[in-house]
Amino acid sequence: MKEISKALVYSNIWVSLAVASFTFITMVNLLTVNAWFLLFVTCSTMFSYNYMRLVDISAYDLRHAFSFKAWVVGHRRQVWMLTLIFGLLTIFFFLEIFSTQLMWLLLLPATVSILYPLSFKRSFSGFTSLRLVPGLKMFLIAATWAYVTVFIPVVLYSSLALEDVLECLMRTVLVLGLVVPFDIRDVNYDDPTMRTIPQVLGAERARQLAMFFVLLYQFWLVLRFFLFDASLPFTIALLVGLEIGYWLIRYSHREHSDEYFSFWIEGVPIFCAVLVVAVKVLL
Repeated sequence: MKEISKALVYSNIWVSLAVASFTFITMVNLLTVNAWFLLFVTCSTMFSYNYMRLVDISAYDLRHAFSFKAWVVGHRRQVWMLTLIFGLLTIFFFLEIFSTQLMWLLLLPATVSILYPLSFKRSFSGFTSLRLVPGLKMFLIAATWAYVTVFIPVVLYSSLALEDVLECLMRTVLVLGLVVPFDIRDVNYDDPTMRTIPQVLGAERARQLAMFFVLLYQFWLVLRFFLFDASLPFTIALLVGLEIGYWLIRYSHREHSDEYFSFWIEGVPIFCAVLVVAVKVLL
């Protein structure tokens, strides 16, 4: 079982399902679920994350690396195959749902994904990589996830309203809450110039901030229920799923295994989506 979960996480299948789960939750709220778009999001996320791993692989320092880096190095051929397969699937599903609007909407996340792992060694301005811009890394991840999982499906399959703008902002906050524990885990390995939240605030305050972000999103769910007539079962399912995430973050520590962060905390969107499906089936 442990080997299966490790393969799911290190191959980036798990994070792809997490992004697709957040997208699914948005589409359920819109009362329109497009399977082709969900498959496109899953495959494109898988391709993007593995592309970034392959670009980074030559710079991995395995003396101080987490086990996922050792796994990627030891399974380089499989990672290349997964990247190729899911790249082709991304093209296939993109053509199935192609529109000029979709093409323009994807320009921003595609640019971020391409540039994120690249380093510019001879920069005249002092800029060398998006990842090393102080304080930018986690905000870039959170904003990109929110853009892909909220903004794009709303624009494609509905019309942008105040509720959707607020949801996009609050989804960014939620993803920040789920990302902070990873920076706590990596605090001894990240370049000090990155100025991540744990580097600035310390691990304990960063954990408290992550918990606050999750609580803030839960408050938004309750507010949305009263102000925008969101479905009660849908709201309860998300509140329960995020409560699981809250307690996972509360008891997260650097000493925990990578599986605790990369499977359980990163799996919170998946748990939420499963609960949403469950209430839809049962009620």
